Formats: sequence, C-alpha cells, structure tokens
Amino acid sequence: MGHMKEADIIKIDLRKSFKKALRLSSAVVLTCASSVYAAESFDQYQGASLLKFDQSNQTDYSLPLANLKKSARAWIPIKSKRVQGDLSSSLYKFGRDEALENIYQFYRNQLIDNANILYECQGRTCGSSNAWANNFFNDYRLNGADANQSLLVVENLSSSQKQYHLLYLNRRGAGDVVLRLDSLDESQNETKNDILFQTGINKKLAVKDYLARSYDGSNFFILVSTSKGQSQASAYREGETEIESLKRFLGARLVEKVTFINLGNKALPDYGENSISILLNQ
Repeated sequence: MGHMKEADIIKIDLRKSFKKALRLSSAVVLTCASSVYAAESFDQYQGASLLKFDQSNQTDYSLPLANLKKSARAWIPIKSKRVQGDLSSSLYKFGRDEALENIYQFYRNQLIDNANILYECQGRTCGSSNAWANNFFNDYRLNGADANQSLLVVENLSSSQKQYHLLYLNRRGAGDVVLRLDSLDESQNETKNDILFQTGINKKLAVKDYLARSYDGSNFFILVSTSKGQSQASAYREGETEIESLKRFLGARLVEKVTFINLGNKALPDYGENSISILLNQ
C-alpha cells in the first residue's frame, strides 16, 4: 500500500471527530429525554401545556406542612420539613374554560395513590396566594385569587427512596389556570463531617429557618465558602462581607448562638463552593 497523502489523513481525522461528536450529541439527547420523562411521570390533564421544566441536584427544599407566616421581611411556612435531594419542577398552563376542581382532582388522585398526605389546603385556608407565588415559589405566574388556590404535599410510600411531591394550583387574573408540580427525591448520602445543614450562599432565609427551628439551647458553627475563581484575598473579603450580611439578616437572637468561620476559597470539598454549612458546636 502506498503512502497516504496528508489530505487523506485529514479527512479520516475529520470523520473520526464527527463520529465522536455524534456520540456525544446522542448522549445529550438521551439526557434531555430522561428529564422530559421525569416531567411526564404523571398522566397529564387534557390540554395541559408545559411552560417550564427545571431540574437541580442536591437542592435544599422546605416542604410546607402548614400555612405561611410573615417573618421579618419574608414569608416562611409556619411548619415545614427540610429535605435535601434532587428536585424537578414543572409548570403547566390550562385553558380559561377549564374547571379548577377537575384539574385538581385529576392530579390529586395520582399523587395520593400509595402516598401519605403531609399537608393539604384549599381556598383562603392556604393564606395569601401572592405570598405562595412570589415568596415561596418565586414565580409570579402562580399568583391569583386566594379563594381559587389549592395546595397538596405528599410523601410517596411506594418508592424505596424517600420521594415527595408538592402541587400548587390557581387561576390567574387573566383567567388561565396554572399548576406547579415539584418532585423531590431525598438524598441517601450520609452526612459528612458532621454537617447538619448545607445550602447556597444566597439562601439566607433557609439558614434562618433552620436555626429558628433548632432553637433549643444548642450552639452552632456556620462555615462560609466562596468562589474559587478569584484570589485568596478577594475570596476572604467576599466571605467577610457575606458573613456580615448574614448576621444582619439573622438578627441578634440567632447570631448569639453561632460562631462564624470564613473558609474563603480554601474549603474542603465537603463544604462546597459558594456555600453555607452548619455544624453543631459541642
């Protein structure tokens, strides 16, 4: 066989690169398809239109077990269950002529099948729809009349892994019906390094809620880690700024039982990046 020309070698390399790219693209498509499958794990009401679908791993989630209450400048559940795990959130829209009760019962019947109802409310007993939409879910599209809303929180008993579902339904002022469905698979990982609670650096409300529920005389360490993509000095300054901001948000009553530690960008992997970790100070 004669020597191959340089142009022939380039063509072969290009074909190999194309095949590799095609395999990678197929993997991405399969990943996206599995995400859509997760969103469609329940039968959908006729005419349902998926407006938004999100997935996030190791999310800190506050499952509401009661109505919302005003705390400082924020709204938080009077009673809640803190869960960390993988979250998928779907937002659906329905036509203006659809009956709220029909839609609610359609999804409710599926959610309560082999499940334990943790909390359920309808109408004004749920409290402020504006608070649920804008403060709890951070989605203005869920805001509607207080009398039209429905909320359901269940724990699935059929799965080997703890799984929770939350449904919120309301009719907007424009007349169309919007439904939010959150599904959470609780993490099975054991807590590392005695970390009691961990969340993002911007989730100050979650930190305050955790400390408020744990106010039993215990003392805690709060470890703050910042972004690795900066100098050590900048990361440390950012950590100090975040700690001072967190102190102001928590208030004197909660701060007095906390020792704050600034990890900058030198945190061990368990403490993450741009994270707040709470440990028991024994």
